[in-house]
Amino acid sequence: MVVSGSVLTSNNANAACNLPAGLNTTNITVSSAKFNWAATVADSFLVRYNVTGTTTYFYKTVSSPTATSTTITGLYP
Repeated sequence: MVVSGSVLTSNNANAACNLPAGLNTTNITVSSAKFNWAATVADSFLVRYNVTGTTTYFYKTVSSPTATSTTITGLYP
């Protein structure tokens, strides 16, 4: 955002994200699941999931750029 005198302008930068391929789920239990993907060039990953039939989403950040999986816990059976 740039403030110049009494004029306020903003500059937005939009970037495309690399989407991982080879998505699959393993180690599924009544309250957790492991999400897997192929190695992808990225700084980090944001996994988004929700309860079926709802519009509320949950997010898990995976900070490692070399990660190829993450486990989500606290799921409903």
